Amino acid sequence: MRTYNKSYTTLLLIGFGTMLMLMIGLMAASLASMDKTRHQLDKVVDDHMTKVALSKQMRTAARSRTLILFRLIHISDPFDRDDAWMKYNQKAIDFIRARNAILDMPISEIESGLLTEQGKKSRVAIPIQNKILDLINEGYIKEASSLLNVAAVPAQANVLRVVDDFDVYQNAKVREAQNWAIEDMESMRRLILIVGIAALMIGVAIALIVMRVIRQRTEIDIYHATHDTLTRLPNRALLLDRLEQSLLNSKRSGNTIALMFVDVDRFKSINDTYGHATGDLALLSVCDTIQGQLRETDTLARLSGDEFIVLMEKAENQDDIGRIAERILQAFKKPVLLKGISVEIGVSIGVSLHPEHGETPETLISNADTAMYESKKKGRNCWSLFQST
Repeated sequence: MRTYNKSYTTLLLIGFGTMLMLMIGLMAASLASMDKTRHQLDKVVDDHMTKVALSKQMRTAARSRTLILFRLIHISDPFDRDDAWMKYNQKAIDFIRARNAILDMPISEIESGLLTEQGKKSRVAIPIQNKILDLINEGYIKEASSLLNVAAVPAQANVLRVVDDFDVYQNAKVREAQNWAIEDMESMRRLILIVGIAALMIGVAIALIVMRVIRQRTEIDIYHATHDTLTRLPNRALLLDRLEQSLLNSKRSGNTIALMFVDVDRFKSINDTYGHATGDLALLSVCDTIQGQLRETDTLARLSGDEFIVLMEKAENQDDIGRIAERILQAFKKPVLLKGISVEIGVSIGVSLHPEHGETPETLISNADTAMYESKKKGRNCWSLFQST
């Protein structure tokens, strides 16, 4: 029994340990995945914000250069023209700085391709802008204005379209990162669901095992509370319960109930002569011998020590009861071999009947006990029916 309980305890510990490891693993995986997702999403967003800000600087600088060209055409004051010229050059520097800052960042092949395309467009636009400046300086304002509208503005628009494409790509990358984060969270949700179901199944299995252990433990406790430890026969408590039920059934059906009180003759002598271990074997032999002579409907119980009770719920008549008692006595005629020792065992039997000899379990047992002592007085190894005085 100890090994049995130990095995179930081990199973429970393994189950709880597995469930705990699953939950810890789930928490660790969830935290790691969330941290990874947050880190990657933050990086993509930070890079996007930086690149968008730099592309905005490029766009602003390019547009400002075009606007300054329009102003230069209409400025006649040399000081104002010098100031506009300095601003024009500064915007060129701003454009180049912003572009170089993007190139210093980690960029994809698509981003690199867009910046290369922008460079090509700028190399087309810059000579046109320089030609316009030369015309302004030489006083050819009308020609400069015409070249600005016809060639410079479209060329600069081509540059800005590439910058716009760069921004569109950045927005697409952010959406891609967001979709990836959503997909990762969905994967984590599925993982949590799977692990949760696994943990639930383990929990249910543990609960079932616990219920089974409790039920079996209860059954074992009930068995020990109602059965004799040595002979495994019903004990006094279970006998009284069955006798109570038999009396109730008898009142409804009118059947006769017989109670045999069986006492082992000179059992103390067997214990004293051969020892208690042999005495226990003798009691087990008595149980087997009596049980072999009973019907399936009869109950054999150990009352105490060397005293046994046979409950016969459907006793047809006294002759039938007498035949069973005689069979029991006859079965003890031959000596039994216990640990290689031949031991003679005899029994004395007393019988009481319901309803003639009592209406309660205690009365029937007491009267059967009285009848058993009559058998002792007759010389033992016989049976007697209770005689009321």
